[in-house]
Amino acid sequence: MLPRLPTLLGKASEGAASEIGKKAAGETLSWATVLWGKLFPKLQAKPAALDSLNDVSHESSDADTQAAFRQQVKKLLLEDDVLAQEVKQILDKARETGVTATGDQSVAVGGDVVQSIINTGTIQR
Repeated sequence: MLPRLPTLLGKASEGAASEIGKKAAGETLSWATVLWGKLFPKLQAKPAALDSLNDVSHESSDADTQAAFRQQVKKLLLEDDVLAQEVKQILDKARETGVTATGDQSVAVGGDVVQSIINTGTIQR
């Protein structure tokens, strides 16, 4: 979800999917949007969670801010059994589609990739 956070928060997406990755990126984003629809109202209701969301939206590659955000999401799920079950169902359905991408610059492809180049980010020299 963190790689999709700028889009989910309504910011301009950083970078664009390649032609081959557009379908998979769209499926991943749609599942992230469903998940976000469940989590965001709960995050907004808790000041500490909202602070961690703010932090991670500005420093999404920082391991400490990611950990703080994960901790807040974990607390929400431990406090709300209904929410935890809904999130589990969403994640299970997303896995069933065969589209899974985890971590920075990860790639999810729902089909075959043949004679292709997949760019996962910027080249640092």
